[in-house]
Amino acid sequence: MTKSLVSKALILAAVRGVRRLSTAFSYPISLKEIGDKGPVVQWSLSAFETLGIDRVVYVGGYHIEKMIEAYPHLSYYVNPSWTADGELVSLLKANEEISGSMFLCRGDVVFRSDALSILEKNGADVVLGGLDSATTAPLLDGSELFFSGLLLARDDATAKICDLAADLSKQDRMAGLIDLVSALGKVGLKVA
Repeated sequence: MTKSLVSKALILAAVRGVRRLSTAFSYPISLKEIGDKGPVVQWSLSAFETLGIDRVVYVGGYHIEKMIEAYPHLSYYVNPSWTADGELVSLLKANEEISGSMFLCRGDVVFRSDALSILEKNGADVVLGGLDSATTAPLLDGSELFFSGLLLARDDATAKICDLAADLSKQDRMAGLIDLVSALGKVGLKVA
């Protein structure tokens, strides 16, 4: 597979994971095992590694210490108030990392490197991964996209995404990626 022109990925996982009576058996959603294929996060990391993406940033909250122990080579940002905040507040915890072309995904999304390659082939400022069974995002042109929780933001788009995330989270601390995706066209970005 061809090396990616994207050099960074951000995994957004500051949500409750698997909660058990004992914290010893509770863990972030990214560590949820998928059959015998390993944890969800391993799928993402393998896809990024296949494309030569060596900078992976993880934003978490719930039992993040377990992620750090399992994957110490990642860069981490913590949202200590993850129970009261939405995804965009958590995203802004890694504000200094939001630059250049980058992949952004939720911590519970499973994908392979070919999905990333498909996103890269599209020349839009922001390219959204979509599935029929995912969350619906109304777009400015009146159409709807089934957003899977995976996107590619190109160089010039990342600053606008960061500003938009800040604006949306000021209006609603619980704002999520779906809110961001729905508003991307309002800031003049070409979205596909």
